[in-house]
Amino acid sequence: MPRYREHHLQLPNIHIQADSNDNLKFLYGVRVSRDLVNKLALFFMPVFLFEFGRTSGLYSFTGHTAMVQGMIALGVYYILYALIALTSAIPLAQLVRKIGHQKTMVFSYLVRLVALLLLFLTTTNPYLIFLAVFFEAIQSNMFWPSYHTVLSKNTLKNHMGQDLGILQFLLQLVAAISPAISGLIAVLVGIEFIFLVAIVGTLIGLIFTLFLDIKIDRDSVSLKEFLSWLKERRFRKLTLTISGRYINDAVLYIWPLYVYIFLGSVDKVGYLYTISLFIAMMFTFFIGVYIDHSKSKKPYFFSGGVLTVLWLVRTQFLSVVSIALIDVVDRLTSNFHWLFYDMLLMRRSKGRDALSYFVYREIILNLTAIFFWSVFMLFFIFDFGWNSLFIFASVGVMLTLMIREKEQLDE
Repeated sequence: MPRYREHHLQLPNIHIQADSNDNLKFLYGVRVSRDLVNKLALFFMPVFLFEFGRTSGLYSFTGHTAMVQGMIALGVYYILYALIALTSAIPLAQLVRKIGHQKTMVFSYLVRLVALLLLFLTTTNPYLIFLAVFFEAIQSNMFWPSYHTVLSKNTLKNHMGQDLGILQFLLQLVAAISPAISGLIAVLVGIEFIFLVAIVGTLIGLIFTLFLDIKIDRDSVSLKEFLSWLKERRFRKLTLTISGRYINDAVLYIWPLYVYIFLGSVDKVGYLYTISLFIAMMFTFFIGVYIDHSKSKKPYFFSGGVLTVLWLVRTQFLSVVSIALIDVVDRLTSNFHWLFYDMLLMRRSKGRDALSYFVYREIILNLTAIFFWSVFMLFFIFDFGWNSLFIFASVGVMLTLMIREKEQLDE
């Protein structure tokens, strides 16, 4: 699942000083360009996969309705994605140790270019979707552990909330109009053409990556070490929070599909999301500053409670006004809750085992993904529908409330 549904995506700090590390500036460029690709071009990926499954005929052998075939296509894509990413996580981590983070990230962009081109060509040959998911899963496993490791080793712990908040504000400012633009492109020339836009954005990110100068990380990564970490109670609790976050993000990721089915138009979905993004972005910077100066976790628990209730509210309302209102409140609340969560997650990664930490996080995410997308398909095959998914997401949010800082682990 593309990582564009995260509301706050651990961005590097912007305390620009005379002796500041240029790597952080280029890393920021890498992250912003990647997020713009995700928000502009891959925002409608669930809609694309749904329509692909509904119209391609690949899943007609199931005997289900066209709508259920679309949901099966979405679930199968991300189960395959997770299986490939899961089996390649540790081997690719060994590659990072040999060639370094910078080269690994460069290769990830090259692999992603192939994946995006294959997605575009699925209109001519639907079976290319299976080759596309292979390359997309590989590039994700190459990019994210390296990106997070480099970022973790360069962020300032005492200003992490403000750093993440400022850059996320700037990112939201640029990306606010992206859903509307991508929706318009999909309507005018076809939804598959958003992948060509993604190719251009990916090339920009590749250029930023070429300027990075990062030392090779010698942190060892192995299945044996991962299993030993799982024996620790505090890591198991962290695992539950990571899984809960994925469940929430996965349902939020397919929320545009729910809105699309209700509104019946891709461009209307984009316009609706642009409005909510504009409102939410105004609060982001101030939230980041508040987090740095606040030692209390009560607001975090409160925001988690609000997000849980919002998922339950979604089971009861179905109108344009209610969808827009829920989305705005969700984004405002999420701007605090997930920024706080991401800050704690990054602080937990500090130390010499940062690469291991983020590789094992990917393993946890992919195990959760296999479980989630299997349940997702079953919900629609057995006609449990959207409401069951929303309740599932509310449970995911509650699991994230278990996260703790290092200082709290032994209490």
